[in-house]
Amino acid sequence: MPKSRRAQRVALTKTAKKTRDHKTNYIEMVREAIDANDRLYLFSYENMRSNHFKDVRLHFRGSSSDKNSMSDENDSSSGTDGRIFLGKNKLLQIALGRGPEDEYSDNLHKLSKILSGLLGFCVPIRVPLM
Repeated sequence: MPKSRRAQRVALTKTAKKTRDHKTNYIEMVREAIDANDRLYLFSYENMRSNHFKDVRLHFRGSSSDKNSMSDENDSSSGTDGRIFLGKNKLLQIALGRGPEDEYSDNLHKLSKILSGLLGFCVPIRVPLM
């Protein structure tokens, strides 16, 4: 029998589905990040496995050990207040609010309507007042 006609092995993974509690915790995490920071930026991306995107994620996570990272040497903040949210657009839409009646904060439902495809949003570090 030809090689292509042989029975293929199917990997049966042991991964568990995301529960409702996990999704609720994710929504709460998004809302806490919105409350803790003043700004919210919507961005599009492609090729998110690139090293540049990794540097940006590490900068916002605050665990960058690279000397050539995006952090400023005179900057005293570690970057732990910023977050980048990607992935499940439906969960992000629910966290922001899908309409004016269920939006989490003022005018967030407008961002929720735009959020589809390869879009994410960034909640940056709070800028100190001078």
